[in-house]
Amino acid sequence: MNITTPPTRTLHRLVELACRAPSVHNSQPWRWRVEDDRITLLADRARQLMRIDPDGRDLLLSCGAALHHLRVAALAEGYRCRVRRDPYGSSDNVLAIVELVAADVPTEAVAAAALIDQRRTDRRRFSSWAVPEHRLDELADAAAGEGVRAVPVTGQGMRRRLVEILSRASREQQFDWSAVDETAAWTGPRTTDGVPPENVPRRVDAERHADPVGTRYPSGTLVDDSDDHADPGYDASRLLVLCTDGDETTERLRAGEALSAVLLAATGQGLATVPLSQATEVHATRELLKREILLGVAIPQVVVRVGWRPVSYEPVPATPRRPLVEVLEV
Repeated sequence: MNITTPPTRTLHRLVELACRAPSVHNSQPWRWRVEDDRITLLADRARQLMRIDPDGRDLLLSCGAALHHLRVAALAEGYRCRVRRDPYGSSDNVLAIVELVAADVPTEAVAAAALIDQRRTDRRRFSSWAVPEHRLDELADAAAGEGVRAVPVTGQGMRRRLVEILSRASREQQFDWSAVDETAAWTGPRTTDGVPPENVPRRVDAERHADPVGTRYPSGTLVDDSDDHADPGYDASRLLVLCTDGDETTERLRAGEALSAVLLAATGQGLATVPLSQATEVHATRELLKREILLGVAIPQVVVRVGWRPVSYEPVPATPRRPLVEVLEV
Protein backbone atom coordinates (compact mmCIF):
# COMPACT_ATOMS: atom_id res chain seq x y z
CA MET A 1 0.00 0.00 0.00
CA ASN A 2 1.23 3.47 -0.87
CA ILE A 3 0.32 6.37 1.40
CA THR A 4 -0.72 9.17 -0.92
CA THR A 5 -1.10 12.93 -0.59
CA PRO A 6 -4.24 13.97 -2.51
CA PRO A 7 -4.53 17.38 -4.16
CA THR A 8 -5.42 20.22 -1.81
CA ARG A 9 -8.88 20.68 -3.33
CA THR A 10 -9.61 16.98 -2.72
CA LEU A 11 -8.53 17.25 0.92
CA HIS A 12 -10.77 20.27 1.38
CA ARG A 13 -13.70 18.43 -0.17
CA LEU A 14 -13.13 15.42 2.11
CA VAL A 15 -13.13 17.61 5.22
CA GLU A 16 -16.22 19.49 4.01
CA LEU A 17 -18.10 16.21 3.62
CA ALA A 18 -16.84 14.96 6.99
CA CYS A 19 -18.25 18.11 8.57
CA ARG A 20 -21.72 17.22 7.28
CA ALA A 21 -21.85 14.61 10.04
CA PRO A 22 -24.51 14.93 12.75
CA SER A 23 -23.43 16.30 16.14
CA VAL A 24 -25.16 16.99 19.43
CA HIS A 25 -27.09 20.27 19.08
CA ASN A 26 -25.24 20.65 15.76
CA SER A 27 -22.31 21.86 17.87
CA GLN A 28 -19.72 20.48 15.39
CA PRO A 29 -17.07 19.97 18.12
CA TRP A 30 -14.21 19.05 15.80
CA ARG A 31 -11.14 20.47 14.14
CA TRP A 32 -8.97 19.02 11.38
CA ARG A 33 -5.27 19.29 10.64
CA VAL A 34 -3.77 18.39 7.26
CA GLU A 35 -0.07 17.50 7.26
CA ASP A 36 1.41 16.05 4.07
CA ASP A 37 0.10 12.50 3.95
CA ARG A 38 -2.24 12.56 6.93
CA ILE A 39 -5.43 14.15 8.26
CA THR A 40 -5.71 14.55 12.02
CA LEU A 41 -9.06 14.78 13.79
CA LEU A 42 -9.03 16.86 16.98
CA ALA A 43 -11.66 17.58 19.61
CA ASP A 44 -12.75 21.20 19.84
CA ARG A 45 -13.31 21.37 23.59
CA ALA A 46 -14.52 24.95 23.37
CA ARG A 47 -17.69 23.59 21.76
CA GLN A 48 -18.34 20.86 24.31
CA LEU A 49 -21.75 21.16 25.99
CA MET A 50 -20.51 21.12 29.56
CA ARG A 51 -23.89 20.79 31.29
CA ILE A 52 -25.50 17.97 29.33
CA ASP A 53 -22.20 16.38 28.26
CA PRO A 54 -19.70 16.89 31.09
CA ASP A 55 -17.69 13.73 30.36
CA GLY A 56 -17.56 14.32 26.59
CA ARG A 57 -19.55 11.28 25.43
CA ASP A 58 -21.62 13.31 22.97
CA LEU A 59 -18.50 15.11 21.75
CA LEU A 60 -16.76 11.82 20.98
CA LEU A 61 -19.85 10.37 19.29
CA SER A 62 -20.07 13.49 17.14
CA CYS A 63 -16.40 13.33 16.20
CA GLY A 64 -16.68 9.62 15.49
CA ALA A 65 -19.54 10.31 13.09
CA ALA A 66 -17.37 12.91 11.31
CA LEU A 67 -14.52 10.37 11.10
CA HIS A 68 -16.81 7.85 9.42
CA HIS A 69 -18.10 10.50 7.00
CA LEU A 70 -14.46 11.21 6.10
CA ARG A 71 -13.78 7.54 5.44
CA VAL A 72 -16.86 7.20 3.22
CA ALA A 73 -15.98 10.34 1.26
CA ALA A 74 -12.34 9.31 0.85
CA LEU A 75 -13.19 5.88 -0.55
CA ALA A 76 -15.38 7.49 -3.22
CA GLU A 77 -12.34 9.59 -4.22
CA GLY A 78 -10.08 6.55 -4.46
CA TYR A 79 -8.45 6.58 -1.02
CA ARG A 80 -8.75 4.00 1.72
CA CYS A 81 -8.23 5.32 5.25
CA ARG A 82 -5.78 3.78 7.68
CA VAL A 83 -6.93 5.08 11.06
CA ARG A 84 -5.21 5.26 14.45
CA ARG A 85 -7.84 6.13 17.05
CA ASP A 86 -6.90 7.87 20.29
CA PRO A 87 -3.19 7.64 19.44
CA TYR A 88 -1.88 9.59 22.46
CA GLY A 89 -4.35 8.60 25.15
CA SER A 90 -7.68 10.08 26.18
CA SER A 91 -6.13 13.14 27.85
CA ASP A 92 -5.05 14.50 24.45
CA ASN A 93 -7.32 16.34 22.01
CA VAL A 94 -6.00 14.30 19.08
CA LEU A 95 -8.74 11.75 18.51
CA ALA A 96 -7.59 10.06 15.31
CA ILE A 97 -4.81 10.16 12.73
CA VAL A 98 -5.88 9.17 9.23
CA GLU A 99 -3.43 8.13 6.51
CA LEU A 100 -4.81 8.03 2.97
CA VAL A 101 -3.89 5.02 0.88
CA ALA A 102 -4.58 4.93 -2.86
CA ALA A 103 -7.21 2.30 -3.66
CA ASP A 104 -9.63 1.25 -6.35
CA VAL A 105 -13.08 2.77 -6.00
CA PRO A 106 -15.66 0.08 -5.16
CA THR A 107 -18.82 0.15 -7.23
CA GLU A 108 -21.00 1.20 -4.29
CA ALA A 109 -18.60 3.82 -2.87
CA VAL A 110 -19.76 6.80 -4.94
CA ALA A 111 -23.42 6.12 -4.14
CA ALA A 112 -22.56 5.78 -0.45
CA ALA A 113 -20.77 9.15 -0.43
CA ALA A 114 -23.75 10.79 -2.14
CA LEU A 115 -25.88 9.87 0.89
CA ILE A 116 -23.86 12.30 3.01
CA ASP A 117 -25.55 15.31 1.42
CA GLN A 118 -28.96 13.58 1.45
CA ARG A 119 -29.01 12.65 5.15
CA ARG A 120 -31.10 14.82 7.45
CA THR A 121 -32.21 14.64 11.06
CA ASP A 122 -36.01 14.70 10.96
CA ARG A 123 -37.59 15.41 14.35
CA ARG A 124 -41.19 15.27 13.12
CA ARG A 125 -43.56 12.39 13.76
CA PHE A 126 -42.98 9.45 11.46
CA SER A 127 -45.51 7.48 9.46
CA SER A 128 -47.76 4.69 10.74
CA TRP A 129 -46.18 2.34 8.19
CA ALA A 130 -44.20 -0.42 9.84
CA VAL A 131 -40.46 -0.76 9.25
CA PRO A 132 -39.79 -4.38 8.15
CA GLU A 133 -37.48 -6.50 10.30
CA HIS A 134 -35.02 -7.03 7.46
CA ARG A 135 -34.49 -3.26 7.26
CA LEU A 136 -33.53 -3.20 10.93
CA ASP A 137 -31.21 -6.16 10.34
CA GLU A 138 -29.44 -4.21 7.60
CA LEU A 139 -28.96 -1.26 9.95
CA ALA A 140 -27.60 -3.60 12.62
CA ASP A 141 -25.18 -5.01 10.04
CA ALA A 142 -23.99 -1.47 9.23
CA ALA A 143 -23.18 -0.90 12.91
CA ALA A 144 -21.52 -4.30 13.23
CA GLY A 145 -19.21 -3.33 10.39
CA GLU A 146 -17.85 -0.66 12.75
CA GLY A 147 -17.46 -3.05 15.68
CA VAL A 148 -20.61 -1.81 17.45
CA ARG A 149 -23.90 -3.53 18.22
CA ALA A 150 -27.21 -1.94 17.24
CA VAL A 151 -29.97 -3.59 19.26
CA PRO A 152 -33.48 -3.17 17.78
CA VAL A 153 -36.07 -2.75 20.55
CA THR A 154 -39.03 -4.42 18.88
CA GLY A 155 -41.22 -6.02 21.54
CA GLN A 156 -44.11 -3.83 22.65
CA GLY A 157 -43.26 -4.10 26.34
CA MET A 158 -39.57 -3.33 25.87
CA ARG A 159 -40.31 -0.47 23.46
CA ARG A 160 -42.77 1.02 25.93
CA ARG A 161 -40.14 0.84 28.66
CA LEU A 162 -37.51 2.43 26.43
CA VAL A 163 -39.89 5.29 25.61
CA GLU A 164 -40.47 5.76 29.35
CA ILE A 165 -36.71 5.96 29.91
CA LEU A 166 -36.31 8.49 27.10
CA SER A 167 -39.18 10.55 28.47
CA ARG A 168 -37.70 10.49 31.99
CA ALA A 169 -34.37 11.75 30.66
CA SER A 170 -36.14 14.57 28.80
CA ARG A 171 -38.07 15.58 31.92
CA GLU A 172 -34.93 15.64 34.06
CA GLN A 173 -33.17 17.89 31.58
CA GLN A 174 -36.22 20.15 31.26
CA PHE A 175 -36.15 20.74 35.03
CA ASP A 176 -32.41 21.45 34.99
CA TRP A 177 -32.25 25.16 34.25
CA SER A 178 -28.56 25.01 33.35
CA ALA A 179 -29.31 22.34 30.74
CA VAL A 180 -32.27 24.37 29.46
CA ASP A 181 -30.10 27.47 29.11
CA GLU A 182 -27.37 25.50 27.35
CA THR A 183 -29.87 24.03 24.89
CA ALA A 184 -31.37 27.47 24.25
CA ALA A 185 -27.92 28.82 23.43
CA TRP A 186 -27.63 26.27 20.61
CA THR A 187 -31.14 26.68 19.21
CA GLY A 188 -33.32 29.45 17.93
CA PRO A 189 -32.86 32.33 15.48
CA ARG A 190 -29.84 33.85 17.24
CA THR A 191 -27.50 30.91 16.75
CA THR A 192 -25.14 31.00 13.76
CA ASP A 193 -24.77 27.23 13.65
CA GLY A 194 -26.58 25.04 16.19
CA VAL A 195 -30.15 23.91 15.41
CA PRO A 196 -32.21 26.63 13.69
CA PRO A 197 -36.02 26.93 14.16
CA GLU A 198 -36.73 25.61 10.66
CA ASN A 199 -35.29 22.22 11.73
CA VAL A 200 -37.45 21.93 14.86
CA PRO A 201 -41.18 21.01 14.78
CA ARG A 202 -43.73 23.47 16.07
CA ARG A 203 -44.69 22.59 19.62
CA VAL A 204 -48.38 22.45 18.67
CA ASP A 205 -47.64 19.68 16.14
CA ALA A 206 -45.60 17.65 18.62
CA GLU A 207 -48.42 17.88 21.17
CA ARG A 208 -51.12 17.13 18.59
CA HIS A 209 -49.41 13.92 17.57
CA ALA A 210 -48.38 12.87 21.08
CA ASP A 211 -44.74 12.44 20.12
CA PRO A 212 -43.64 9.30 22.02
CA VAL A 213 -40.12 10.55 22.72
CA GLY A 214 -40.75 14.29 23.10
CA THR A 215 -38.49 17.09 21.99
CA ARG A 216 -35.65 18.77 23.83
CA TYR A 217 -35.84 22.01 21.87
CA PRO A 218 -38.11 25.05 22.12
CA SER A 219 -40.90 25.28 19.56
CA GLY A 220 -39.62 25.74 16.01
CA THR A 221 -41.20 26.51 12.66
CA LEU A 222 -41.08 23.05 11.02
CA VAL A 223 -44.68 22.07 10.21
CA ASP A 224 -45.95 18.52 10.65
CA ASP A 225 -48.68 18.37 8.02
CA SER A 226 -48.97 14.59 7.87
CA ASP A 227 -52.68 14.26 7.16
CA ASP A 228 -52.32 10.94 5.34
CA HIS A 229 -52.66 8.77 8.48
CA ALA A 230 -55.70 6.93 9.69
CA ASP A 231 -54.57 7.50 13.26
CA PRO A 232 -52.79 10.88 13.61
CA GLY A 233 -51.58 9.97 17.09
CA TYR A 234 -49.81 6.77 16.04
CA ASP A 235 -46.13 6.63 15.19
CA ALA A 236 -44.64 3.34 13.96
CA SER A 237 -41.02 4.41 14.30
CA ARG A 238 -38.54 1.84 15.56
CA LEU A 239 -35.82 2.38 18.13
CA LEU A 240 -32.30 0.97 18.11
CA VAL A 241 -29.76 1.20 20.92
CA LEU A 242 -26.13 1.45 19.81
CA CYS A 243 -23.90 -0.15 22.43
CA THR A 244 -20.30 -1.15 23.04
CA ASP A 245 -18.43 -3.56 25.33
CA GLY A 246 -16.31 -0.77 26.82
CA ASP A 247 -16.71 2.94 27.46
CA GLU A 248 -13.31 4.44 26.75
CA THR A 249 -12.45 7.03 24.09
CA THR A 250 -11.95 4.44 21.34
CA GLU A 251 -15.31 2.75 22.01
CA ARG A 252 -17.14 6.06 22.00
CA LEU A 253 -15.46 7.09 18.76
CA ARG A 254 -16.42 3.77 17.18
CA ALA A 255 -19.97 4.23 18.41
CA GLY A 256 -20.03 7.56 16.57
CA GLU A 257 -18.69 5.87 13.44
CA ALA A 258 -21.42 3.25 13.77
CA LEU A 259 -24.02 5.98 14.24
CA SER A 260 -22.90 7.54 10.95
CA ALA A 261 -22.99 4.14 9.24
CA VAL A 262 -26.53 3.46 10.50
CA LEU A 263 -27.82 6.90 9.52
CA LEU A 264 -26.34 6.70 6.02
CA ALA A 265 -27.65 3.16 5.53
CA ALA A 266 -31.11 4.25 6.65
CA THR A 267 -30.97 7.21 4.26
CA GLY A 268 -30.13 4.82 1.45
CA GLN A 269 -33.22 2.79 2.37
CA GLY A 270 -35.42 5.89 2.26
CA LEU A 271 -35.92 5.91 6.04
CA ALA A 272 -36.06 9.02 8.20
CA THR A 273 -33.84 9.13 11.27
CA VAL A 274 -33.10 11.08 14.44
CA PRO A 275 -30.40 10.30 17.03
CA LEU A 276 -31.65 10.52 20.64
CA SER A 277 -28.87 11.13 23.15
CA GLN A 278 -30.89 12.31 26.15
CA ALA A 279 -31.07 8.92 27.87
CA THR A 280 -27.30 8.43 27.73
CA GLU A 281 -26.61 11.99 28.94
CA VAL A 282 -28.45 11.45 32.25
CA HIS A 283 -26.64 9.02 34.55
CA ALA A 284 -29.77 7.45 36.03
CA THR A 285 -31.41 6.73 32.66
CA ARG A 286 -28.14 5.51 31.16
CA GLU A 287 -28.00 2.93 33.94
CA LEU A 288 -31.63 1.97 33.27
CA LEU A 289 -30.82 1.50 29.59
CA LYS A 290 -27.90 -0.72 30.47
CA ARG A 291 -29.79 -2.79 33.04
CA GLU A 292 -33.29 -3.08 31.58
CA ILE A 293 -32.85 -2.80 27.82
CA LEU A 294 -29.36 -4.29 27.35
CA LEU A 295 -29.66 -6.67 30.33
CA GLY A 296 -26.40 -5.43 31.79
CA VAL A 297 -24.16 -6.89 29.09
CA ALA A 298 -23.18 -3.72 27.15
CA ILE A 299 -22.73 0.03 27.49
CA PRO A 300 -25.45 2.15 25.80
CA GLN A 301 -24.00 4.97 23.70
CA VAL A 302 -26.96 6.46 21.81
CA VAL A 303 -30.51 5.62 20.72
CA VAL A 304 -31.58 5.99 17.09
CA ARG A 305 -35.16 6.45 15.97
CA VAL A 306 -35.99 5.28 12.43
CA GLY A 307 -39.19 5.24 10.43
CA TRP A 308 -40.88 6.14 7.19
CA ARG A 309 -41.38 9.77 6.35
CA PRO A 310 -45.01 10.62 5.43
CA VAL A 311 -45.35 11.40 1.72
CA SER A 312 -46.85 14.82 2.49
CA TYR A 313 -43.74 16.05 4.31
CA GLU A 314 -41.64 18.76 2.80
CA PRO A 315 -37.88 18.02 2.88
CA VAL A 316 -36.04 19.12 6.01
CA PRO A 317 -33.51 21.87 5.22
CA ALA A 318 -29.82 21.29 5.81
CA THR A 319 -28.52 22.68 9.08
CA PRO A 320 -25.72 25.29 8.91
CA ARG A 321 -22.08 24.26 9.01
CA ARG A 322 -19.00 26.13 10.20
CA PRO A 323 -16.84 27.61 7.42
CA LEU A 324 -13.90 25.44 6.45
CA VAL A 325 -11.47 28.15 7.56
CA GLU A 326 -12.73 27.71 11.15
CA VAL A 327 -12.19 23.96 11.35
CA LEU A 328 -9.23 23.22 9.04
CA GLU A 329 -5.59 23.85 9.85
CA VAL A 330 -3.07 23.25 7.07
